[in-house]
Amino acid sequence: MKNNTGTIILNGCSPVPISSYLKAIGIMRILTKQIDPGMRACWNENDHFIMETQFSLSEIVDFFLTQYSPSPFFDPWNGGSGFFKRIDKKTKKRVNSTKATKTVEAVISSLTPRLEHSRIILKMIVDILNRSGIENSPSENKKKELIMILRASLPDYALEWLDASILVSATSTSYPALLGTGGNDGNLDFANNFYQRLKELFNFETGKPSPESENWLEGALSGEATVGLIRNVAMGQFNPGMTGGVNATAGFKDSSVVNPWEYVFMLEGTLLFSAAASRRLSAGKIDRFAYPFTVRPVRAGYSSSSSVEDIRSEMWLPLWENPASISEISCLFSEGRATVGARNASDGLDFARATASMGVDRGISQFERYSFILRNGRSYFATPLGRFDVHSDAKVDLIDEVKPWLDRMKRASSDGPGSVLSASRKIENRILELCISGTDMALYRLFLETGKAERTVVRSGIWKDRPYLNPLVLRSSQWIEKTYDGSAEYRLAASIASCWSKASGSVRYLIEPLNRQSAFPGFDKDRKKEGIWHGSLVDGMISILARVLIEAEKGDIKSYPVQSRFSAMIDDIALFLDEQVNYRKIQELVNSLMLIDWHNYNDSCPWEDRFPLEIKPSGTWSLLKLVHLHAPPYGIVIPVNRAILRLASSGKLNEAVKKAANRLRGSGLTPVFRKATGSSALSKRIAAALLFPLSHRDVYRIMKSVVTVESFETVGKEN
Repeated sequence: MKNNTGTIILNGCSPVPISSYLKAIGIMRILTKQIDPGMRACWNENDHFIMETQFSLSEIVDFFLTQYSPSPFFDPWNGGSGFFKRIDKKTKKRVNSTKATKTVEAVISSLTPRLEHSRIILKMIVDILNRSGIENSPSENKKKELIMILRASLPDYALEWLDASILVSATSTSYPALLGTGGNDGNLDFANNFYQRLKELFNFETGKPSPESENWLEGALSGEATVGLIRNVAMGQFNPGMTGGVNATAGFKDSSVVNPWEYVFMLEGTLLFSAAASRRLSAGKIDRFAYPFTVRPVRAGYSSSSSVEDIRSEMWLPLWENPASISEISCLFSEGRATVGARNASDGLDFARATASMGVDRGISQFERYSFILRNGRSYFATPLGRFDVHSDAKVDLIDEVKPWLDRMKRASSDGPGSVLSASRKIENRILELCISGTDMALYRLFLETGKAERTVVRSGIWKDRPYLNPLVLRSSQWIEKTYDGSAEYRLAASIASCWSKASGSVRYLIEPLNRQSAFPGFDKDRKKEGIWHGSLVDGMISILARVLIEAEKGDIKSYPVQSRFSAMIDDIALFLDEQVNYRKIQELVNSLMLIDWHNYNDSCPWEDRFPLEIKPSGTWSLLKLVHLHAPPYGIVIPVNRAILRLASSGKLNEAVKKAANRLRGSGLTPVFRKATGSSALSKRIAAALLFPLSHRDVYRIMKSVVTVESFETVGKEN
């Protein structure tokens, strides 16, 4: 009995392609079951598989060449499984042998003890087919019946393959993408090809290895180039790079090449993916299949994705950096799930979210993401889509506020406008970016994309016949804390987005057709798509303010009605008037910031302690702003006059100033000037900037700069 444990690095086993990953766990599974139960393994920083074993590499090589006993593989529900002969055209009977049937017969008639398990199982299957009168690949209903018979009749050691390749419940049948459609991919039958590769590795009569077997084995373990590989043999979806075809080599076209040991180890590795049909707790009579680390696909995270691609599903294969036993790994695979909050991950975005918040089993350091994509119109390929680290990041928790809305949006766009589908794809990409990097900038990009998507939904009008597609509401204050980039544009946008008035509600109610009567945010089907936020930022701000003033007048509100959760800073307003800020950025940020639940926002302003620059906006704007204050100091009453905004926005700045000056004099304040000049463009910017709310400190600053000290002090004493 050996007691010493050594380390063996398998350079030929890496997480990419998927065939190499399966090869690694297949080798470990075989060695543990057949010669070294105490073996442990993990992945190192170079993406190589490391085994801690009591056997040397030469002893392991000798074991595989002379003693390895393959697991039984079979799929009599498939036409190319080797259990059904071809029909003779003359006799109309199934009497003609095929390469597949000859392979099954070779296993059944073999003499070597190495094939004992396979020999027993294949004989049993032939007997079951004969007793059941099945002479051809069965129909879907018969297939289910046959699988149930096999499950009840075959010994336990044969059931691993059944669990890995096909799932049958009381109500349905499902095929895990890892093994195609029940152990085959098109015309390629995995089980029969497994035995064909075994025939190339050792003699079915004597069990002795073939002359090439050792060379192939060393190549499979070391990853070094190996000569004499088998050509024109399909590898299937597991290694797209070895399938051959156009541009597969230095010439124009080449045939596929396969190392038989690679294929054998790979299929042995799939047996760790035992699956089960589980019942959704809240779904009553509906059965739901669960397969290890497999979720619905999302078309995001890779540049070649297309909305017309046929994708079966995604798999997120775990990588662990601490040595683990086969029982620990089997337990990991049998659980095979990641969680998001209290629920299991259901698609690729959920899984990415789970990896970024440690909602996975302990011991996993990374996941390799694969998607089974139909390419070239012929075959599905297990396409690697990137590596995801398992880490904890509070920012990623914010995805939970977006993901349910995104799911509804995707559902609505399945037969809706392409613009909505495109918007959902962009959000998916931003979510994956955030899960990978975890940076504030990634969250900022996601934040902007949600605002754009919401506007796309509103403009499309798709919400009118999709009652489940409600407006997106972001309730966490972390969105502002984590996305604030320190810019004047952000501060100005936040002051606009958080504006509201008693008569017209929040700015969002003015920009979007929301139902103001509902207790929960929802679209109002009776309201038309809003048009006040489609033009330039300046035009949009003027339209918002004009609408607010109209609503206030209808409600018999005499004073300026606009309030805000965040005030604008006076130096930022000066930059706005001088065109020293990015208007497009402000508009995009407003689209996102208005999604915040401002009604329940109770956190402090992230920039409230910022020291403002020593710049002031123009006196003209300051004068006009004094007649657009929600709560002037000292209880001064300044009735609002919609004509002032109308004049300023139409370029009649001097007339607007005259009216504002008269309004101030009527309230007891004496302006230091009553005339103004400026271009039509400047006049419009001044009109738009009247929307910006001010803090009490800045109100005093502008008041002292445009009214006489005497009148200011007099009004203060009187009130």
